[in-house]
Amino acid sequence: MKQILFILLLAPLALFGQKGEIVKDTIYFSTVINECGDTVYQLTEIIEFRGGRKVTNSQPVGFDENNPCSGIKRRDTLQLVNFYANPLIDYGRQQAEKATSFIFQKRSLKGFTGVSDALVRFGMPNMLKQIEKTFADSLLGSYILVRPGVNNANVTVTKTAQGQVRIRINSSTFFPVTIYSDRWLLAQNIAGTDQNVDLYQIEKGRWVSLLGNYQLVKNTRQIVQNSIQK
Repeated sequence: MKQILFILLLAPLALFGQKGEIVKDTIYFSTVINECGDTVYQLTEIIEFRGGRKVTNSQPVGFDENNPCSGIKRRDTLQLVNFYANPLIDYGRQQAEKATSFIFQKRSLKGFTGVSDALVRFGMPNMLKQIEKTFADSLLGSYILVRPGVNNANVTVTKTAQGQVRIRINSSTFFPVTIYSDRWLLAQNIAGTDQNVDLYQIEKGRWVSLLGNYQLVKNTRQIVQNSIQK
């Protein structure tokens, strides 16, 4: 049951199996009478997609298709609140655990770079250069660069004769890229004043920063929309 509640919190009713860019998401509560004559809470969600498509879905809170008498009764307001509060608390705890690895990411990365430097001193190949060589060619091509405060730009990911990967806007503007894996890049100076930004591949051709404010995508449909109308 706990897993069901968690899924409900993260993927609202009308979103199951739906595709497209969401422009408006509206949720409201009401009450209905179930088959056993009890007044229970009902959740209704209206999802509007770009292009005008609209999806509406309603069902009693705590709905069980195998039990026609399921649902949280109107008088049990505490159970209604806890129905959504408990999975949110669990989600917050999981997010905190995930955040720990990013909070200490620089410390972990320092360990890897230290090993790479030690390998070079020992006369072995540079580990970071080997990673770059392995994945560089798969990144090359045309993209759309999304940054806060400026218009989206058509860019090209290129590779120099020396193997250095770059995000190139034009002949004179580019951002060097450090490749840590096939799903993790560091775009250097992309935020200006020597501020680097980590980009993570969430699907093929779709690289996004943790906050979603920096993105490198193959097409406009892949841009993560950070603001949905309420």
